[in-house]
Amino acid sequence: MLPKSTISKVSKYIVVICSLLVIWNYTWQDNASYIAIKSMQNQTESTALRLVTQIEQLDEYNMQMPVLIIGGLENNPYFDRSNTTIEAKKLFDRTWGFISNNSTIWWGNLDSWRKMLYEYIGVNMNLVSESECSEILETEEFKNMKFYPEQDSIKVINNTVVVKLSN
Repeated sequence: MLPKSTISKVSKYIVVICSLLVIWNYTWQDNASYIAIKSMQNQTESTALRLVTQIEQLDEYNMQMPVLIIGGLENNPYFDRSNTTIEAKKLFDRTWGFISNNSTIWWGNLDSWRKMLYEYIGVNMNLVSESECSEILETEEFKNMKFYPEQDSIKVINNTVVVKLSN
């Protein structure tokens, strides 16, 4: 049988080694998560800036006009992240599922769009919800709209700017 002092020393080394492994593992995973989230944030900011630019270029647009953003980036094939680079895929794998590779803007969440547009793009648009514009969703003009960024994905319908990201 080993003396107590030897068992105590071995136990201390095991605790120190385990602690170092946990710290290293946390740092590795945390940095991967940060880089992946920052990448998604950059892509969402770029998309939001492009949306705002295209909305402001509409002949009928004015600042008081309601804006309806319908659908989600994660459901739009143009923004599909499954075809990303091998390096980016490895990065998301290193996050161990703590984050998803979906957009930083949730489908139908006006508050996240409002914050994105105001905080990162610097505009305060008059965003409205689907329930406020339910009659627009029933029109043939809306049903025939294509998904952003295609040609007819941003239109003025019933004096409301409609942006169709997905179904």
